[in-house]
Amino acid sequence: MERKREVMYNHLIKRHKLFWSVMTYVGVFMVLGILSVYLLKSRVVSIVLLILMVAPLFFLRLLVRKFTKKIAFTFYDDYFITVVDDKIENTVSLNRIKSYCLQLPNERYNSIKLRTKDDKAIEYSFFQRKQNNEDTDADELIRQFRLLINDFNKKSSTDRIELRPSFFASKQGQYTIVALVGLLIFGMILWAFFSEKSLPFTFVFSVLLIIQMMVRRKRELDYYKAIREIE
Repeated sequence: MERKREVMYNHLIKRHKLFWSVMTYVGVFMVLGILSVYLLKSRVVSIVLLILMVAPLFFLRLLVRKFTKKIAFTFYDDYFITVVDDKIENTVSLNRIKSYCLQLPNERYNSIKLRTKDDKAIEYSFFQRKQNNEDTDADELIRQFRLLINDFNKKSSTDRIELRPSFFASKQGQYTIVALVGLLIFGMILWAFFSEKSLPFTFVFSVLLIIQMMVRRKRELDYYKAIREIE
């Protein structure tokens, strides 16, 4: 019989579901706005659609709350059970897990992503701050996941769960940044040869965006290396 280790509570944010819901909403009103400009040619309708498109920004807290659920983790030696809103949601056996990734925590969120052997992702994102007195500190919850995985790896020599870097800390993230830098340089060369005007603001924005990505890669890579040293 498996030994129960710990029961921990927190609040789970469905960040990916929230992101794609907002993006779908914005995309629909963006398309409607473009159609209104070329078909209806009505400035009033275009302004109304623009306001509706950016409306989620003013209700972000309400949206986050809507996509937040109370969750309980019951940890055993080789698996854990998740209970969402007092209903059992999933039982995750460590034998199913191929790798895991710890996202660089920020002042608001902390998260862990598990990758199963059939290449499905299981991600848990938590608030850094406790939402009530019953909640477990997010860092302590992540520490319990790492402890569970490390103990499992010690018992298994052939079926180990590998620590993987986040996207920006990975080779794919590095190649993406290099490709974007190459495209930006190529675009600037074309502009220099074929236009007498100064560089548009979009180029400046692109440079700032790439710099931000490079800084993020450095931070996430340092975080990944620090975790590997502990492992």
